[in-house]
Amino acid sequence: MQQQALEHKRLTREKIGKRLALKDPRPNFFQGLITGTGDWRLGREQLENNGEFITMAGSETTASLLGGAVYQLTTNPRVMAKLVDEIIATFKNEGEITLVSAGGLPYLCAVTEESLRTFPPGTNTQPRSTPSEGNVILGDHIPGNIVVGIPHHAMYYTEANFKRAHEFIPERWMNDPEFASD
Repeated sequence: MQQQALEHKRLTREKIGKRLALKDPRPNFFQGLITGTGDWRLGREQLENNGEFITMAGSETTASLLGGAVYQLTTNPRVMAKLVDEIIATFKNEGEITLVSAGGLPYLCAVTEESLRTFPPGTNTQPRSTPSEGNVILGDHIPGNIVVGIPHHAMYYTEANFKRAHEFIPERWMNDPEFASD
């Protein structure tokens, strides 16, 4: 495991070195850290440390979400067709598709939300500690300083929280009255 961490560090430093050496780099969020001013301008060591963190933090969760979304779309032809129709009706060519323009597609956003619900990339709980005096949760007194949490999967697949919880229905995120209580 330590060998893999060292290899990750080496690759990150190598890629950042290549990025810094570019004469005319393609703009992206990392460029802001390189050319920023004041607290937003990072030195080489800070860039490398942030680069290591960013590539580790986002890779597994992004891959999990995309894998879940692809699965849901390929097993739900109605949803896939509706999403494809929205994309084709909105864009004339691939060059028009940007992060901002894609974010304006209501059905695409709903598919993303529903994919996050059905395949949450972080499957653990979001732990919280009860206050020192304790707390009442669902009618039961929980002593103070106890860590509590609910796994995402349990929350997202419970009919009390989501109607037809075991179905992939992006419309629930689009103000469909059937899902008003979700």
